[in-house]
Amino acid sequence: MALLPVLLPKGFKLKISVDSVVCAGDLLAYKNIGKEEVILLSKNLKISPSKVLKCLKKNLGDRIEKGEVLAEKKRIVGGKKFISPFSGTITRLEESTGRLFILSQSEEKIKEIKSPVDGKVTFCDNDKIVLETEKESIPADKMSGSGIRGELFFLPGEEIRPEDIFGDLAKKIILGKSFEKASLSKAFAIGVFGIIGEQIKNEDIDSFKEKEIKNPIFKVNLENFKKLIVNKGKQVYLDTDNKLIIIL
Repeated sequence: MALLPVLLPKGFKLKISVDSVVCAGDLLAYKNIGKEEVILLSKNLKISPSKVLKCLKKNLGDRIEKGEVLAEKKRIVGGKKFISPFSGTITRLEESTGRLFILSQSEEKIKEIKSPVDGKVTFCDNDKIVLETEKESIPADKMSGSGIRGELFFLPGEEIRPEDIFGDLAKKIILGKSFEKASLSKAFAIGVFGIIGEQIKNEDIDSFKEKEIKNPIFKVNLENFKKLIVNKGKQVYLDTDNKLIIIL
């Protein structure tokens, strides 16, 4: 059995707990992302910013629907209600300015972190989830791109040149000893899912990262390169969050 850490970026909420049994693809954590709308309630209600909180009809974190009363100034003369112009979630209030922030439902999206393997949750908090799994994982020394799953295809030879990259490699993860930058570019141009190599220049990896190329590039040491050759033909998952190659 191996322990696989899954790191959580700031703001993610857990969907599992300790001792939860998960399958590959199950949701581990999520985060609501979207556009924050700003409402200057102090101006709309004609009150001082310090009084906005008392006028709110909802609490921070509550949902609000379009057309629903968001805040109300109660007075015998001059009372006023403010109707929400959109649906969303109330995220924060600046008491010094009276500005209320709402994550608009029309713009809201959910970012998910899913389990890369079958396993059992042995630890979880706001920063990390640890999965106990029977799957082997191999660390990378350096990487770029986004996580992806695919078949591991081994290209023999001391150096993989552009002419060694052919169309049948599309939708595969290529394992090779050494890659020059032109070979990496051609591989991604024909639809290769990802690259794993022992000898890839750090500046080439950084270049693809700066260009925000999502196809992952993983650099491993010689010992781990040899372990991966043994697993050629198997499905692997390139876990860019944890810099791990997981044998599925």
